[in-house]
Amino acid sequence: MIGNLKITASTCFFEDDTILRSINLPINFSANDILRLPEQYTTEELEFNNMNQLIRTTQGEITKGKLKEPGLDKSFNEQLKLNL
Repeated sequence: MIGNLKITASTCFFEDDTILRSINLPINFSANDILRLPEQYTTEELEFNNMNQLIRTTQGEITKGKLKEPGLDKSFNEQLKLNL
């Protein structure tokens, strides 16, 4: 609080800094890049960086056939369907 100005801010405390790693995606990232994030980052890192919804949305679009991603092979798509 400064004079009559009051600003509220959310804070959170971490026991360690393991979840603070940034998520690195190419500028023109593809569905393949998004779907491979869980292979590169921990669940906590993905959650902290708000990537879970993007991953779920991309998975849904792939399984519904809305996205045809050339970098994803048939076995990856089948494994994705099993994990949903």
